[in-house]
Amino acid sequence: MSFSVNKFRSALAGGTHANLFTFTLGTVPSGVTLTNFTTMCKAGAIPALTLGIIEVPFRGRRVKIPGDRTFGEWTATFINSADQSLRANFEAWTAYIATNNFTTDAISSKTSTDYKSSITIEQLDDSGTAIKTYALQNAFPSDISAIDLSYDTVDAIEEFSVTFQYSHFT
Repeated sequence: MSFSVNKFRSALAGGTHANLFTFTLGTVPSGVTLTNFTTMCKAGAIPALTLGIIEVPFRGRRVKIPGDRTFGEWTATFINSADQSLRANFEAWTAYIATNNFTTDAISSKTSTDYKSSITIEQLDDSGTAIKTYALQNAFPSDISAIDLSYDTVDAIEEFSVTFQYSHFT
């Protein structure tokens, strides 16, 4: 087989650009308003998928068979607006989920459907048309990163990351 740059370029067909994407959030708990989720979301990822392996001993060797699929956490990076409303609403969402709040020891009566949402990830082509779509099901935030503050930082806008847990993607 001979090497051909033209053959490689035609197989690549321009490739998919990592900066052409959109993230959309489904319904969130009442009292949480994440209207800037899509606009202020700077970065994320195509979700990861791991297929577990079960090793079965057989006559001195290990035979590998497929096990359960596991879906890793998903993290997105957001630009912090001047009013910090997006971060405040993520904090409100996690407070809604918590089995108790910071002021009382009352146990929550919420069910998981009350606080879970869906997140849609679309990879776009050059014209803005979705070419691949992933929907993270039963998603909820599990970690909101710190925002570092420093007198040395004079030319940067604040950013923070939110890590989501989800049951599976379609």
